[in-house]
This record gives sequence, structure tokens and C-alpha cells, in this order.
Amino acid sequence: KSYNKTTGSTVIFVSHNMDDVALVADRVLVLSDGQIIMNGTVEDVYSKGEELLKLGLDVPEITRVFLKLKAEGYDVPTDVYTVKDGKDKLVEFLKRGKISG
Repeated sequence: KSYNKTTGSTVIFVSHNMDDVALVADRVLVLSDGQIIMNGTVEDVYSKGEELLKLGLDVPEITRVFLKLKAEGYDVPTDVYTVKDGKDKLVEFLKRGKISG
């Protein structure tokens, strides 16, 4: 990340560890059988957590928490991929005090 910032060079980081990807990447490209399945910002790709899981990829634990909350009927976003972001969005949700469905 610091090399990218100091040089402006593009760095390609390959990993199956989606927690690491969330911390390092600005953009994510998901491949399956040599085909591009997803391509976008970290937020865009991680908002499709259920699709990532179906592809056999893991998602960060905080993303799993928000996917579960959504499945239980709570009106929460699913593009959460860091604990800090999760905390901020949970506080925002609690302030709204709304439950969907």
C-alpha cells in the first residue's frame, strides 16, 4: 500500500484471503475458471458477499455479521468489510432505529 502511494505504481496483489484483500486493495477482480466474475471497488465487490460465498470465497467476519443481520430482516448495508466501517454503520443503523420487513 505504501509503495503504491509513494510511487503511484499499480500493484497486483493475489490472495484468497478476503480479509487481507479488504485491507490492501482499492479495486478487486474476482476470477473463476479463468473468467472475470466481478470487477469493481472493494465496496462494490464486498456488497455481493453472498455471491462471493457461493463462489467458494470467504468474506471478512464483519461482512458475515451484516449479511446475517440483513437475512434476519434488518435494514443494514452489506458492503461492510472492516470492523471500523461495521461499527460506524451499526451506530448509524441504531440511531435510525429501523427494521425492514
